[in-house]
Amino acid sequence: MRGHSFTFYRDGEVAEITMRDRFVPETIIPIIQELKGLDPDGRRKGVVWDLRDADLSQLTSAALRDIFRSKNERSPYRYLRIACVVSSEIDSHILKLWAEGFDDARPYHRRWFFDLAEAVAWLLQTEDGQ
Repeated sequence: MRGHSFTFYRDGEVAEITMRDRFVPETIIPIIQELKGLDPDGRRKGVVWDLRDADLSQLTSAALRDIFRSKNERSPYRYLRIACVVSSEIDSHILKLWAEGFDDARPYHRRWFFDLAEAVAWLLQTEDGQ
């Protein structure tokens, strides 16, 4: 079994990535590459990372920089919402680095959730909130 799987909503505009592996550049960068290959025209508007079964214990600032650098090299998106679903307060604090600790010069909106349905609903909202 792969360490991740994809689910798509609204004809591919929103992708859900379910992680069952370590959240480190060695596992994340190939997933970003694979997801980009599934959307060559850059239509995607949202991505939810379901990290409830992922191992965040090795996530570092240096690892986040590597992930952002790789993502920015491959991502044509002008507007993208990124939601992370976590299972604990500790994981949400770890991911706060992602949401607030880096300025990756992209107009992304990031939020974390404890409920997958809420995360997907947020991603499926239009830009005017409907």
